[in-house]
Amino acid sequence: MKTQLQIFYEEQRKIAERDILFTEMVRDGSMTNQQLQKLVDKWPHRYGCYANFIGRLHDEVESLTEGSLEGRIKHLETSHDILGQLTNYMLCNYNDDHWDSTTRELLEEANAHIGGEPIVWIVHDDEDYGGDYSGEHEDENQPV
Repeated sequence: MKTQLQIFYEEQRKIAERDILFTEMVRDGSMTNQQLQKLVDKWPHRYGCYANFIGRLHDEVESLTEGSLEGRIKHLETSHDILGQLTNYMLCNYNDDHWDSTTRELLEEANAHIGGEPIVWIVHDDEDYGGDYSGEHEDENQPV
C-alpha cells in the first residue's frame, strides 16, 4: 500500500509531465487556441491552469475537408480575385525592365492562371531573359 507521500509525489510527477508535454506542444506549434479551449472547457480542473495561453497560440486553419462547399468556393474566388489584382497592379505600375527573368516567369504563370492574355515583355538590355527583343515595341517617348 502506498503512503500519502508516495501518492503525492506520483501526482506531482504526472502534473510535471503534463506541463512538459504542454510546453513542448506550444513550442513546436502543434497546440492551437481552439484545441486548448476545448481542453479547458472539458477538464477545467486539469487544464484551467493553461487558460492564459488562449489567444497567444496560433489558430486552426480550416482544412479543405471541413466546412461548407460554398465557403470553400467563396474563398477560392476571393483568392483568384486577389491574385488577379496583384498581377495587374505589378504589370501596370512597374516597367518591364524592373523585373528579373524569374519574376517575369512567375508573373506569366499567375497571369495564365487567372486567364489573362499572354504578356509581351518590353525589355532592353536583359540577357538573362530568353525572349527576343526585336524593337517592334519601342517606347514612343524615348529619344531616337
